Amino acid sequence: MRLRASRRKRETSLDELTEPGEARARFHLVETRLNPEQEYLSKEGRVLLERGLQKLRPLYVEVLHLRNVQELSATETAKMLELPLGTVKARLHRARTKLARHVQSIVTRKRHRRSVGN
Repeated sequence: MRLRASRRKRETSLDELTEPGEARARFHLVETRLNPEQEYLSKEGRVLLERGLQKLRPLYVEVLHLRNVQELSATETAKMLELPLGTVKARLHRARTKLARHVQSIVTRKRHRRSVGN
């Protein structure tokens, strides 16, 4: 029980942070959590991205993953895939273009279904 009690987070009042007689420090607390609408939009964006990626050929997904997820440079990606730098840049451009088209088509179909359903 003593160990549990000692692990509790200690709280400090903001008033205790300033010495008596000193000007009070002003704190601007910012909420960092997403609100429910932002959470929904974030989740919806991830779902759209995943669906778009599923429609891409594996060679495009691989280049996107290395560049955007693992944050490798184009040169590092080319070395890892044993491809010329120009090929990696071309694949990356095509991958992004195709992904954007796939996501846009998914969004368009969703909107069309909603408008037909009403």
